Amino acid sequence: MKKLLSIILGLVLIFSTPVLVYSAIEDGKCNEGLVLVAKINGNLACVKPTSVYPLLQRGWASHEQTDTAQISLDVASWFVKSSPTFAFDGIEDSLDLQIELVRESFPEQYVINAEFTSSQAGYGDRTGMVLAQVITSHTMNLVVSSGNVVSAIIDEKWDELNQKPWKVHDLPDVDSTITQNSDVTSGGDLKVETNLVDYDGTSGFLARPSDSGNYPGIVMIHEWWGLNDNIKDTAKELASHGYVVLAVDLFGDVATTSDHARELVTSFEQESGTSNMNSAAEFLIENHNVEKLGSIGWCFGGGQSLKLGLNNPEMDATVIYYGQLVSDTEELSKIDWPVLGIFAELDQGIPVDSVNAFESSLNELDISNDINIYPGVDHAFANPTGERYAPAEADDAWEKTLEFLENTLK
Repeated sequence: MKKLLSIILGLVLIFSTPVLVYSAIEDGKCNEGLVLVAKINGNLACVKPTSVYPLLQRGWASHEQTDTAQISLDVASWFVKSSPTFAFDGIEDSLDLQIELVRESFPEQYVINAEFTSSQAGYGDRTGMVLAQVITSHTMNLVVSSGNVVSAIIDEKWDELNQKPWKVHDLPDVDSTITQNSDVTSGGDLKVETNLVDYDGTSGFLARPSDSGNYPGIVMIHEWWGLNDNIKDTAKELASHGYVVLAVDLFGDVATTSDHARELVTSFEQESGTSNMNSAAEFLIENHNVEKLGSIGWCFGGGQSLKLGLNNPEMDATVIYYGQLVSDTEELSKIDWPVLGIFAELDQGIPVDSVNAFESSLNELDISNDINIYPGVDHAFANPTGERYAPAEADDAWEKTLEFLENTLK
């Protein structure tokens, strides 16, 4: 009778509150993997860990845990166990999850490290007898925010959340004593003034010619290091050629080591990043009377420059320096302006095949484009902070950028 009553209560709750999963409650316990929660009126239900956080926000109470850290661990555990990689050959007892750090943001973000092993059987004779098992170790780095997994990277190679290869380029740590890519850019004739500006609850670095007048606008997106002095200097250089440049800050932090930069990229949320860039574009249009608008970015920022183009029909030009690409023609059909692409032959993160596919899709859609693959150089060849810097190719790429922007925005 108790079990029947519990099922009825669960059905009532299903129709009254949109929660992902409910199940019957027997002796005050939930099935494995589910969490017991209660509404203020005392009704009980078992739900997925991912449902706990939004329920707490709506006045429910958790019977099994009360702090968001434990909820985040439960969410991460549920995600790992239900992921294709773990479900295929993961060893249940091997899973270990630890909170690496808590990001002070709103809402809080929990960076969680999940370690587990997998077992694959090997067959060595004609009878099919198992002669050996191959045991491999794996690490999944997750970011949990508001009870949801927003990033899940396995062994720094595979994006488990989006089911696609993932690669963050291992670049040398920033050395402030070494000149960076802004020093290879050629400055223009105009004097430049700069200031920090606020727009839509965030801030950015604005550089524009000191002389009054109307100039084209450019949204500039930083590398995985964040909005550092290097990007600010590049914004000033570009502004000296007659542009109002707003360098956005998508991280709210600046990294000087690869480990820190990797953390910033891993915890980045695309939805908020796209909103930031769109707001930057709107700021330039409304506050600086720009009639034409372009975007430019390097590495992480190169991919974001393309993202902005796919999400903002007000753009007139897109510049991508070795950024993540999209080759789907339906998605790319949103672009109806010229595209400049700067890529490297030896880049393993943005391989030549993906660049060629991107170019082919643009051509199929009759989108004007200038795609350049520089031979014998690698990712980040335009940044002289590391061994990959190629000064001749970097200079040539910058001249192509200036010419492209001149032809499309002026």
